[in-house]
Amino acid sequence: MKKVLIGIMVLLFALPLVSMAASTKAATKYPIVLSHGMGANAEVMGITDYWGSIPSTMRNNGAQVYITSGNPMQSKAIKGAEWKAKVLEILAVSGASKINLIGHSDGGLYTRYAITNLGMASKVASFTSMSSPHRGSPVANAIMGIGAATGLTSAIAGTLDFVYGFLFGVSGTDCATNGTEETTTWMINVFNPNTPDAAGVYYQSYGADCLTVIGGQVVTPLWLAIKAAGYGDNDGLVSISSAKWGNYRGTLKGWFGVNHLSEVGLLSLPTPGYDAPAHFTNIAADLKARGF
Repeated sequence: MKKVLIGIMVLLFALPLVSMAASTKAATKYPIVLSHGMGANAEVMGITDYWGSIPSTMRNNGAQVYITSGNPMQSKAIKGAEWKAKVLEILAVSGASKINLIGHSDGGLYTRYAITNLGMASKVASFTSMSSPHRGSPVANAIMGIGAATGLTSAIAGTLDFVYGFLFGVSGTDCATNGTEETTTWMINVFNPNTPDAAGVYYQSYGADCLTVIGGQVVTPLWLAIKAAGYGDNDGLVSISSAKWGNYRGTLKGWFGVNHLSEVGLLSLPTPGYDAPAHFTNIAADLKARGF
């Protein structure tokens, strides 16, 4: 009887230690690098965190996670060069030979540019884009089209550059170039032909669909406008057809839809049926299973 009691006490003591053991679900071979989209940097102008609890959840599951932050409104070439410099620093600090890149929105474009055109292919094991406009965004078409039609492109872009510099303390933006390089024409006819996939890098992507007003939230008008314009299902900024690149892993929908902001939990209301930190952790777990 005494031995049984001792055994039970040992078991009760050991259970909390087992539950406290760190998960290795997302412990990839190479560190994860999260790269943000346009219009914001990693701290979203000092107001909120772009990635929310995604990095901490991934780390709690064994992933080694780094975050890059750069100019929110510039050309792909300049953003790509900034990103390259930061990744080289990450590799130096971590001692890793390569990274697993996960880019949201424009974060999947300037990183593609750097991989192909700035010699970063040998430093990237896998490339995952989340609703990146690989074939441009009709929202950019509309904005740049209005500017061209009214002759106010330079004035509007100049005002935005001033706002970024004066109000947010972000200097060196070029909103006119950034806007042009998000259009469907530029992406399809200029960017993609000059940015082919690099050999040795695994490319995959995800898209999202607002589905309903509940899912669309603040971007509902854009979601409806993109559908009406014939671009099909979309997340309020990027169509699914534009988001597909490499191995398409699926469309995020949740119960009522997932919009462009809620994909990363940024400035959005709860999205029933979709958990951004869990989704990113699952991406890392899948990359681990693939040997990355």
